[in-house]
Amino acid sequence: MVVLLTFDVLGILVALVCAHRSYRRYGRPVRALAAGVGELLVLPLIVVVAVAAATPRASRTG
Repeated sequence: MVVLLTFDVLGILVALVCAHRSYRRYGRPVRALAAGVGELLVLPLIVVVAVAAATPRASRTG
């Protein structure tokens, strides 16, 4: 439970940093919002791929 909560907090923090950097660079709030939401969608995908790659082969084949 603590790991999931930590992951969520870090994911939100990274999305905020990404949105802030995008806003400072381009000055467009819509683009910054899209960057933040995109980061929220990309980070869990990376974790899912990493977990799938780390799963032992015997448990994947069933």
